[in-house]
Amino acid sequence: MIWLGKLLTKDDLDVFIYCRDVMVDPFDIWYTIFDCTTGKQEIIRQTINSKPMRFDVGSYFVPLHIHPMIFRVGRHLIRWQVQQYSNSSIQQATEEFEITRPPAYAGEFCKSTYAASTSAYK
Repeated sequence: MIWLGKLLTKDDLDVFIYCRDVMVDPFDIWYTIFDCTTGKQEIIRQTINSKPMRFDVGSYFVPLHIHPMIFRVGRHLIRWQVQQYSNSSIQQATEEFEITRPPAYAGEFCKSTYAASTSAYK
C-alpha cells in the first residue's frame, strides 16, 4: 500500500530486468510518474526521467517520498523506460498504482482514562 507521506522502499514501485530468463542490469533505466486523479495523465514534474535505485542485479525501485504537496490521493501511473544496450531501442512498461490516505495511528481509537484527582498526593 502506498500512502501520502510514505518513503518508498524496494517493496513498493519496483522493476526487474530479464534477458533470456536471467536478471541483468540494463545500459540505462529511468521512470516518470503520472497523476491520473483528474482524469488526465499529468506528469509529476519531480519524476520526469528520474533514475531508480538499484537493490540487486536487474532489480530497481523508486526511492521517493510521496509528499502531500506533490502527490494527490488516487490513481497514478509509472512508466519505466529501459535501454538494454547502448545501441538498442528503448523499451517501455507502464504500471498503475493507488495512493491512499495515511494509515490511522495505532492509538487513535483508544479511549484514555485519567485519575479523578489531578494531585499525586492527597
